[in-house]
Amino acid sequence: MNARWMPVLEALADPRIGWLPVGDAEPAEAAAAGLVAVEGDRAVLPDSARDAVRAGLDDRLRARAVEWAGDLTQGALLDRFAAHCRDDLDDVELLAAHATSLDLR
Repeated sequence: MNARWMPVLEALADPRIGWLPVGDAEPAEAAAAGLVAVEGDRAVLPDSARDAVRAGLDDRLRARAVEWAGDLTQGALLDRFAAHCRDDLDDVELLAAHATSLDLR
């Protein structure tokens, strides 16, 4: 995946957004590369590509460095925070740990 298209793919994979105007440069380039589908004037993520794109985005997000934390990545930080919630906090319950998010109560 082209790093320039990452924000486009993130937006298209997000159910709160789901589409972008095809007239914008990045969605048009991603459509030309076959990563997104064009429906009228909208660029959308095809259902057939959704799981693969989300997995790729999750991998890239988890690998991002946390600048203030030395060589720690966002994935490692999330994993450590999940362990802290599960093992150390009595008033927080870890319901589920996903690749890029936690479900807490």
